[in-house]
Formats: sequence, structure tokens, C-alpha cells
Amino acid sequence: MSSAQGRFTSPDPVFMTKARVYDPQQWNQYAYVRNNPMIYIDPDGRELRLAVYNSSQYSRDTVQRAANIVVARLKSAGVQNVSFEVRQGVPSASDQARQGLVGLLGFVTGSQHSHLAEVRSSRKGEGLLNSGIKEGEAGRNFNASSAVDASQVQQKAGDEDKAVVGLANLMTHELGHDVFVGHSESPDNAMFGSASVDWLFNPNLTFSQKQATALRKRFNTQEEQRQAERDKERQEP
Repeated sequence: MSSAQGRFTSPDPVFMTKARVYDPQQWNQYAYVRNNPMIYIDPDGRELRLAVYNSSQYSRDTVQRAANIVVARLKSAGVQNVSFEVRQGVPSASDQARQGLVGLLGFVTGSQHSHLAEVRSSRKGEGLLNSGIKEGEAGRNFNASSAVDASQVQQKAGDEDKAVVGLANLMTHELGHDVFVGHSESPDNAMFGSASVDWLFNPNLTFSQKQATALRKRFNTQEEQRQAERDKERQEP
């Protein structure tokens, strides 16, 4: 970035084979997060990142630890170039409105890599689109954005380490609904249909092979998918 010129003077480290034909914004290697730096960050010039808004009773560090677990799970499932940035406060109505368009038009704009997550102090929501979480539920997906009720975790967690796992499990589950409509019957699966205490504080939740394939198909570019297949072939005896 040249502050004198007010523009970037070197391109992102991407190749045209990675860019989506239907997403010409990716072709501009000098652009930054689609001119929306209030929501997205892009540390290495490769992909958009997830914004996590924290308005809960938990510290930013606690929420960041939980977000790191979510990232690790997605990467274990084979999702490439995913990371989080935690922001204090609630997203504005315009932020949520734009995120609603991402959910509706992501297959056109190529923005399906983006997800806005909220960690709330209660079920109540603020803003244009993100209404309250339903009674009896600890989280809700709003189509490319989601919210979790931190009070549900606080009531059941005995210490901060358990709270981190609880927040991570809820965030993983609600983000997963961007891809999966239904629930799993396995209590060790991230998409289990009940937020029981055993599930909520289980640090070893995973995605099934079928779910991992769906996540890769949704969030990875075609080139990333081909590279993953080549890597797998090299590892097989």
C-alpha cells in the first residue's frame, strides 16, 4: 500500500486459474476485500475472511479462542483459506442487510466464502435482519450469517475453558447450516440436533466424510478442490 498514492502497488499472490469466471472482482489483484473493509479482512491476499461480532459477556480473547477452534475444524474438513476476525459490538443494520444479499446471491457474486457470526449475551437480536433466537434454542442461522446465545453457555459452563468449547460448538453448528439444512443423529457430529450438555462441551466434534465433501464443494474454489485431490492421490500408497 502506498499511502501517498492511496492505492496498492503490488498484486495479490493469486492466479487466474483460481479466479471464478462468474466473479470478476476476484480478477482484480489490486483490490482489497471488495471495498468493504468494515466487515472483511484479507491478511495474505488470497481469500475473504469471516467477521465475528462479540456483544456477549465473554471477552474478546475468549471468543477468539472459540473462533480458532471453528477454523481448525473447517480446515480439518478440507476447507482452504479460512480465518476469523473478532469485532466488539453488534453489526449494523446495513452490515446485516449486505450479508443477507450474500446469502441470496452468493452463488452469483462468489461471496459464499463469507459468513457473519454474532456471539450475543442473550437470545435478543438487533438490526434489520437478525431477529431473536427462538425460544429453547441456543443459536440460529440467518442465511450467510448466524448468532449464538452466550448465556446458554454461561449457565452450563463451569469455567472459561468449557465456555470456549461451548461457544465454538454452537458457532460451528450454526455456520454449518449455510451448507446443511438438516441435523445429524450422531452426538459426536457438529450438526447434532440437540444442544445437550454432553454435546455442547464436547471438544472433539467432527464433520462426517459426506459433510466434509459438501463443505469443500461450497467453500473451496475448483482449483483448490483439484489440488486437494492431487495431494490425496500422492499420499495414498
